[in-house]
Amino acid sequence: MSFGKPQSLPFVSPFGKTASDLPPPAAPRPRLGLGELIRQSALAPFRLAGLAALLLLALPGLMKLVSLPMQASSQQVDADLVAYRLLDRSRVVPPFVTPLWPLGDFATLQSQVVMLAPPRTPEQRLGDQFLGRPATAVLVDRQQESVPMGGTLHRLRDADGSERTITSVTFHYNPRPGELDLAEKNLAKLFPSAASQAALREWGESLHWSLWLRQQPLSVVPFALIPEPTEATKAEQLWLAWRMFAGDSPDDGADLFRLGELFEEAFPETPDYVAALNWGKALYERMEADFQAYQADLKATLGNAGSEKTEAAIVANFKRVLPPNTTLTHAWLVYRYYGLTPASRQVALKRWERWFASDRHDAVMSFGAKVAEERHAAQEPLPPIPESQQWVCAIERIVGTDGAGKRAMQAATDLVGFQGSQLVNNALQWSNLQVGLQQSLLARDRMESALADPLDLSLRYRPLRIWLPIGLAVLMALAVQGVIHWLLAIWVLDAYGQSRWYAYLQTRGAVPIWLLLISLGLGVVLVSVVPMVSVSEIAALQRIDPGDQFGLGVQALVMGVMLLMTLRLGMGLVLLAFGIDLERLWLDWLLAVGVTAAILLFFGHPIAAIGVIVLVELLPAVVLWCSRRHESLGIESHWVEYANDPRRLADSPEAVAATPFR
Repeated sequence: MSFGKPQSLPFVSPFGKTASDLPPPAAPRPRLGLGELIRQSALAPFRLAGLAALLLLALPGLMKLVSLPMQASSQQVDADLVAYRLLDRSRVVPPFVTPLWPLGDFATLQSQVVMLAPPRTPEQRLGDQFLGRPATAVLVDRQQESVPMGGTLHRLRDADGSERTITSVTFHYNPRPGELDLAEKNLAKLFPSAASQAALREWGESLHWSLWLRQQPLSVVPFALIPEPTEATKAEQLWLAWRMFAGDSPDDGADLFRLGELFEEAFPETPDYVAALNWGKALYERMEADFQAYQADLKATLGNAGSEKTEAAIVANFKRVLPPNTTLTHAWLVYRYYGLTPASRQVALKRWERWFASDRHDAVMSFGAKVAEERHAAQEPLPPIPESQQWVCAIERIVGTDGAGKRAMQAATDLVGFQGSQLVNNALQWSNLQVGLQQSLLARDRMESALADPLDLSLRYRPLRIWLPIGLAVLMALAVQGVIHWLLAIWVLDAYGQSRWYAYLQTRGAVPIWLLLISLGLGVVLVSVVPMVSVSEIAALQRIDPGDQFGLGVQALVMGVMLLMTLRLGMGLVLLAFGIDLERLWLDWLLAVGVTAAILLFFGHPIAAIGVIVLVELLPAVVLWCSRRHESLGIESHWVEYANDPRRLADSPEAVAATPFR
C-alpha cells in the first residue's frame, strides 16, 4: 500500500461531475440524509455563535494574554498582579476611585444608601452585568415628598408596574441620629482650614457617587430619577468623609484627635518616626497617582462624550478620592493600616486576618516577611511595627499599593493601554487557557468578600465564571471543526484525499458524543485527584474554595480536550493534503499532542493535567479506531485497485450515474 495518493487521479469538484471527470466507484463522501440534515441545521446556530465568540471574544484578548507573562517578567512582578490590575481597570467603579477600600469602611456604608433600585433576582443582576440593562428591574418613575418629622418620602414605580414607597433621612442616605452634626463638628477640629474643609467635601462627593453607582448603576436607576440634588449635600459629604476617616477606630475615633501625640509615643526614635511618616506619604502619593492616571485615561477615552451622564463621565469629574494631603493624613494612614496603640493594632490585625482563611495565616506572614525584605532592599520606608508589618506588606502587594503594584500597572498599560483593558478582561475571565489566573481571580474575589465589600458581581456569579468558559470552549471547537469539515476538506482535498478524510472521520476523527462523554466522565473523576490548575504563591495565600478548584479543574480538562480534538482534525487535514497515511502513523495525533502540550505548558498547566487531557482525548479515538479499522482498510484497498485499473478513465454513462457528487 502506498502512503501517498495515486498519481493522475481526477480532481473532485464539490459542484458536480462531468463525463470526463470520472469519480471512483466508491463514494468518498456520504450523502446527507434527512436526519443528518436536521442535525447539521440544528448545529449551525451554535457553530455561528462559537465562531463569533472565537473572533470577537477569545482571539483578540488571548493574543494579548500570550504576552502577559513576558510583560510581567519585564517589570519583575508576578503575572497574577498584572491580571489584577487589568481586572481593576475594567470595572465601572474601579478600586482606584476608592483606594481606601481595603480598610473595609466603604462596605459598612453600603447598608445606609437609600436603595431606590427595584429588588432584583440573580437572573436580573446577571443582566445588569452582562447585558448592560436588565429587562424588568429598572426604576421608571420617582416622586419626592417631604416627611413632616424630617426626611424624604420617595414614591417609586418600577418597569414591571409595581409601586413602592421608601423613606430616607437625607436625600440619599440613612445616617443614625446625631451623626450628621457630629461629623461636621469632628472634622472641623481635625481640619480647621477652609481649604481642608473644601477638600473634605470633594472627597465626600466622590465617596457619594462611588457608593451610589456600585449599589444602583444608571442602567437600573437612571440619572434623571436620582433624588435632587443629585450631588450629595454638604452634610452628606462631611458625614461620608467622617465615617471613612473614623472607620473601625476604637473608642469611636477618639484617638484621631491626638494622632500627633500617639505617633511620637509609637516612634520615639527619629529614624523610625521619619520612616513611618514617609511610608504614609508614599502610600498617599501612589494611590493619588493611580487615580490621576486612571482619570486621565478615562477622560481621553470619553473625548467629546464626557459631558453625557454616564458612570464613566461622573468618575472622570471627581476632584479627589482621598482626604486632604497633610501630615495628619499621612499619620492617619499609619494609624489605620498599622495601629499606633495596642488597641488600634489589634483592630488592624483582626481586619487583615479577615482577608485570609485561618489556615493560611502562617503562609501570609511568611510571604509578608519576604515582601518586607524586598522593600527594605529597595529602600522603601516601612513603619517598624513588627506585629502589623508582615500583614500590611502582604495586603499592599495583593491590592497593588506598593512598588510592585506600580510596576504591575505599568505592565498592564504596556500590554493593552487603557481602552483595551475590557477586551483582555473578557478573555481573562471567559475564554482563558490560563486557568491558574482564573483561580487567582476567584481567590481574590473571596478575599474581598471577607470584608463584605462587593466591588462587583463577579463573586456572586462565581459558578458562571467557572462553567461559562466550558460552554464557550465547546462552541468554539464546534465552530472550528465545522469550518474544517464543511469548507476546508472540500476545497483542499482531491478525490483520494476526500475518500481518506471521510474514512478517517469514521474510524477515529469524529468521535461519537456518547463515547466522548464517557471519556470526559472518567476525566472528571481524575480531576478530583490530579492537580489540574497551577496555584501561584499569591493565589495560595487567598481564599481558595475546593468547589472553585474542582470546577476550574473541569474547565481546564474540557478546554484542553477541545483544543486537542480541534488541532488533531486540523493536523489530519493538512497531513492528508500531503498524502500521508494517518491510519498507519497516527501522525496527526502525535503532532496535535505536541502542539497542545506546548500551548498548555506555556499557559502554566501542570504536566499531570496535560497527561489527563491527552488520556481523555485518546481513549475514545482508540476505541473507535479498533471497532472501525476494517472500514478504513476496505476503502484503502479499493483505492489501490481503482488506481491500477486502466478502465478508470473510461467515459461510461453507468459510472457517471453512480457518482454521489450531485
